[in-house]
Order: sequence, then structure tokens, then C-alpha cells
Amino acid sequence: MYNYEMESATGSRFDESYLADRGPAVQAWGLPQELLQNRQADLAAILPKDVAELLDEIVADVDATQELVFSMILATSAIAVQGVFNVQHPNADMKPIPASLFVLGIAGSAQRKSTVLECLTEEFEVYQKMESKSDIRIKVQEAQYRGWSKKYEKICTQIEENFDDPEKVSELQGKLEELETTKPERGKSGINLINRDTSLPALLDGTEMQSPNTSSVLHEARDMLSQLWRWMATLSLLWDGATIKRDRPATKPVLQFDPRFSLVWIIQPKRWKEYLLNHGTDFLESGLGGRLLAVTCPDRKPTGQIRRHSIGRNARDRHNARIKTLIMMFDENLKTGKVDARAELTRSSGANELFMKVRSWIDLNLSNGGYFKDIPEFGGRCAENIMRIAGVLHVIAGCNGMEISEDIMRSVVLVMRFLADQHRTMFGDLRKPVGERYAKKVEQFLLRCFNSGTQQPIPVRTIQQGVGSQEMRKKRVYVTDALEILAKKNIVSLIFGMNGTAAVFLNHEHFSRLNRPAIFSSM
Repeated sequence: MYNYEMESATGSRFDESYLADRGPAVQAWGLPQELLQNRQADLAAILPKDVAELLDEIVADVDATQELVFSMILATSAIAVQGVFNVQHPNADMKPIPASLFVLGIAGSAQRKSTVLECLTEEFEVYQKMESKSDIRIKVQEAQYRGWSKKYEKICTQIEENFDDPEKVSELQGKLEELETTKPERGKSGINLINRDTSLPALLDGTEMQSPNTSSVLHEARDMLSQLWRWMATLSLLWDGATIKRDRPATKPVLQFDPRFSLVWIIQPKRWKEYLLNHGTDFLESGLGGRLLAVTCPDRKPTGQIRRHSIGRNARDRHNARIKTLIMMFDENLKTGKVDARAELTRSSGANELFMKVRSWIDLNLSNGGYFKDIPEFGGRCAENIMRIAGVLHVIAGCNGMEISEDIMRSVVLVMRFLADQHRTMFGDLRKPVGERYAKKVEQFLLRCFNSGTQQPIPVRTIQQGVGSQEMRKKRVYVTDALEILAKKNIVSLIFGMNGTAAVFLNHEHFSRLNRPAIFSSM
């Protein structure tokens, strides 16, 4: 059992009356309806106390959005946690799972992306500088190991050459056993804890037995997208923590046993939309889409005022101290050959009860046209991602013990609800036929026309110019096809001209009751 000698903060900003009053019926996400009324206007309100203070402090100091800072706190913390802890599998009788996370932040220019990452990776960089100074020691160890390997291979070759001579083979086997007792330790280093290389092959080459805990951290990941299609399956296996055999042309194949890998990428919205438009379906079908936690960060709104006072570093210093402790624990395990001896974080009885309610709700909504009908790949991985986030928050919130509390689990469920909404907005339309996607965009534009009192009939040309989608503005046929789909659903009435559909009348009854926000982004 581990115990941080730091200030413990097991509480969160929830009204404790929810714990005492079990009366209300459990609704969506396995939580009381009262708790679901908060639409996450303030992310700090749903996080444990120490994490919320860290979020508020960085937002105030860096002047970044909550969404960007929160996603990077979660992602960078997972790098430190994954090397020391595993988390309990959603099915308690199965093998523990890694605490690794794949997080993608979608943020535009001047959103303080690199500054936020710099704030949250200070201790990682200090450790990597320290490891770089031990490079000579590692090279000596590697040279000793190579010398030993040559002797070992020579004896194995002699055994193959003399397999018809039992006495000679027996003598060589004795030498082989004696040589095994003198096997030197391989040079192990944690220098790849954070990898900022923009080449995925170079990154994956470093994910070996000598570097079992690594990550890809990039504040601008657009160069990765052109290479991503080749490595989707490998990245999915790394998320799972599965043993990977990698063939190499110059040497023997390399086995990667139980690797730990986290992904922390930030990318420009325009680049990401282009990628989804061309490769979004492949991204989901590879399995990587269901493992990814994507957060769209709104544009930062400048206040027009210059901050003339300094922001305290209490929360950041406390967080950095915990990250440093985790890194040192990993380093000790790495150097002593106990890197696989990761402790397991489990669910307390209260957390397990809540978790089972959430799983039941998830399973129910994976079918029958439920919440996850458009994002089944995310729903299928939702329970596992909940446990991974719970493990990360349990550690960085300074909670003592190896059991994840009910309070932490409640925070995580609300976080996952926020992330699921983000995922559905981003990926929910990808599997729909192109015509259906265009019809949804046209319907949203017509709703705006209806609410603004635009004179009817509305010409197709007006719709084509105002629909807001570049590909639809280029080709009139996209708009007319979409209008035909809406006409079949009795949403509009078509007026035909010399060249086909010329204008439309709106179904007043349909648009009058259509009172919902447009959750589909204009890709």
C-alpha cells in the first residue's frame, strides 16, 4: 500500500446531501436526476478538490480555457500514474488494465497550448535531463550485455552443430547454464518517458523492454495524421497494454512485454475536421476512435485587461510534488527490475455499487436507439475509460489507500458524461450516409431561417450560400439531394423549376416544435 506524505484531499465540491439521501431514482449515467442538471458549465465543479484548484490556478495564470487545461491535466498525469499503478478491470475477476489514456485536444492558434503543456510537464523534463546524464552508465551496461549475448549465441550455435554428439551437447549445456548465472543487467532508462518526436515509427521503436513506460506529447500533432493510418492497430494494442512482437530487418524481433503508452496530442480544428472528412470512418473502425478521449476547446476570449498581480503556485507545487513522487517510484522499479510489479487500484464497495449502475445504463443505451447508438465504439470502451480516469484522479487528488472512493467515482462519471457529449458531437455523424449528414445541416440552416422570419419560399441558391459547409456550397446537387430527403420526411415542400428543385416551403408544425440546440459541427 502506498501513502503520499502530503496533504490529503479526498473531498470534492459536491453537496454531501446527495450521499445521505438515496431516495431519488437513478437516472442517466446511474446518477440522481438532481446531479445531472448541471450541464458542466464549470468543469472545476465536478472535479475533486485538489484537481479543481489546480485547474483554476492554471486557467487564471495562463489565461487558457478550462477544456484545454482539464484535458491536459488528465493526459499528462496518466503518464506518471501508468508506470506505477494498474486499475481494476470493469469485470473484477479479470486481469487489471493500464492507467494509460489517449487524449486529443482540439484547439486553435493562440490558445496557450504549449504554455499549458509546459506547466504540466516540468517534473518530466527534470527527470529526463537527469536520465540523459546517466547515458554513459547505460552504454557500458549495454556493451557488457552485448558481449555476454555473443558468448551465449556462440554456445547455442555449437550445440546445433554437434547435436549428433550427446556428450558434447551435455558439456555445452553445462556451459550454457553456467553462463546464464553471469547474465548482466541491461541498461534501462526512463529517458523516453515523454517523447516529442513527430515520427510515429521512431516513437514506437523506443517502446521496448528497456523503455516500458513512454508517451507521445505534442502541442501540434498535424504531422502525425499523415502517418496515423499505418499505426492505428499498433496504437490500439499499446492502449490495451498487450504484448507486441515487432520485426526488425537488422536484428532479431523485439518483444514488447506489457508496455505502457499514453497519447497527448493537440491539433488545430481545421486540420482535424479535414482528417475526419477523409479518414474518419477508418479511424473509428480501427478501434482507435473508441479509445480516444477528444475534447474540443472553445476559442479563448481575451479580457482586454493586463493582469498586474501574480498567481500563486500552491496547487501546481502540490501537483508537481505528486508527479515527482510517481516518477521516482517508477525509476526505482525500473532500475531494480521490478517495473512489472505495478500496484492495483480497486473500487471500494460504494464506488463499485455506483460503477455497476453506470455500466447497466451504458449497456442499455448501446442498443434500442439509446445514447450510444451513433457512437457504439465509444460506448463499448466507456466502462474501461471510466476506470482509467478514476485511477488517475484518485492518485493526483492525493487520496490515500488503494481503493477508489465513491466520491471520486462520482466525479469520474460526470467527467465521462462531458467527454461522451464531446465524442458524440465530433463522431456521431460519421457513420451516417452522406445525404443524411447534408440533410441535417440543411435542416439546421432552415431552422435558423424559420426563427429569423425569412420570407418563403426559400430559394435553393439561398440555402446553398448560407448552409455553412464548404463542400455543399460548391455543388448544388448536394443541397437538392438533402432537400429531397427532408421532403420525404415531410419537413419541407419542394417547388420545382426548369432545372429541378428551385425553392422550398417549410413545414410550420415541424419547425415550431424543433426547439433544440444544434449539436452537429459544420465539418
